[in-house]
Amino acid sequence: MGLQALQSLSAGERQKVKADRARETALDHEALVWVLSALSQLFGIPFDSKLVVGQFSPPYGFDTVARAADSLGLRAGWKNLPASRLKKLVAPFVVTLLPIFREPRQFNLDTSPDPGVPNARFALVLRIDEGRVAFFEQGVAGHTILPLAEFESRYAGMVLQAVPKSRPLADVPAGSTESQPACTTCE
Repeated sequence: MGLQALQSLSAGERQKVKADRARETALDHEALVWVLSALSQLFGIPFDSKLVVGQFSPPYGFDTVARAADSLGLRAGWKNLPASRLKKLVAPFVVTLLPIFREPRQFNLDTSPDPGVPNARFALVLRIDEGRVAFFEQGVAGHTILPLAEFESRYAGMVLQAVPKSRPLADVPAGSTESQPACTTCE
């Protein structure tokens, strides 16, 4: 679909096209490791990329992320979600960002990625409030804070919510009947 055709769609239709494109985008090893590492750090789960990623064969996709998160002890699920609904989610959560098209390298052209193949990118959203989004972006050192409208223009339409399958014993008070927090997108 060309740019002019994309611009003629409603905002909701454009968001769906973005999400469909993001879902079809293959993930590289770096993206898979980044999102799993971010989830592991978030939930205090030990993570060894060689052990976890070694269980899954390329090509990697969004289902690979959910299965790998399951192997880490998380219930995780992807959901297409319009940008307007992001602020209603309980952070933190992972989102897809629009892919970057890589430029061929000047040297070692044999090992350069195909410049026409987009690479999915992720962001770990920490907080959305007062019209701003605080997040960590794959490949960027430190956190970033952007106006919500600017972040929405970079958002590719998919959200991964994850929760631990069970809490460590130290986190549950004795005699508590407190239930696990709900994950609205988990299977």
